[in-house]
Amino acid sequence: MRPRQWIRRWPMLALGALLVAGAVAVVVAATGAARPADASAVQAEIRAVAVMRDQALVDADMAALKKIHAGDYQLITPDGTVLSRADFLDSVASRDLDYLTFRAISPIRVRMLGDDAAAVRYESHIDIVIRGLGRIANDNWHTDLYERRSGRWQVVWSQATPVGPLPEPTASPS
Repeated sequence: MRPRQWIRRWPMLALGALLVAGAVAVVVAATGAARPADASAVQAEIRAVAVMRDQALVDADMAALKKIHAGDYQLITPDGTVLSRADFLDSVASRDLDYLTFRAISPIRVRMLGDDAAAVRYESHIDIVIRGLGRIANDNWHTDLYERRSGRWQVVWSQATPVGPLPEPTASPS
């Protein structure tokens, strides 16, 4: 657009921009989109659920784990195995996966994806005994997708990536 055309169209463009801004404000107000202060509180709530989840894995607290993991949950393990919610939680309950330690060693970062979904990323230290394989202690990056379902935050997808090469298992403690 040449400068003269711009100047002649300026009033119409400015009116259009005001109408779009007004429409966005109406949509945000109608949908109850989180304001920055609200987003911080929601992010803190999601961080708390992530920390609770990690501790519930160490404690094998199945009641808590069943509430936190959505029915369609899937985990991609550090070796690339895909586990369904049932497979994962059954392995924790039977202690085939026995988490001795699972703690965040970096800030837990939360990125909101609308009002009812969030991506979570953090680095953790895990010390785990895997029945039939042995004990593995290493650091991992975690990326989790949480969704708000029926009023509570649940993890839907998780992926763990080892920091550095995955260590060889050692003998399991007796």
